[in-house]
Amino acid sequence: MQLTINGQPYTLDGSISTIDGLIHHLNLTGKMVIIEQNRQIVERTAYQNTPIQTGDSFEIVHFVGGG
Repeated sequence: MQLTINGQPYTLDGSISTIDGLIHHLNLTGKMVIIEQNRQIVERTAYQNTPIQTGDSFEIVHFVGGG
């Protein structure tokens, strides 16, 4: 499946079908993230049920702590 993630082309295994699966694939599980799919922010509570498909565009922001 061909996606765009943060402006870059990205090829993803077709067995991953939801935003939740994408988060796991990108090793962002447990991190504070904000995801925009096709210019629409997706609520965290919808990640498990929001499908992804070839051609989708994602902007993913994750927060990094520091001091």
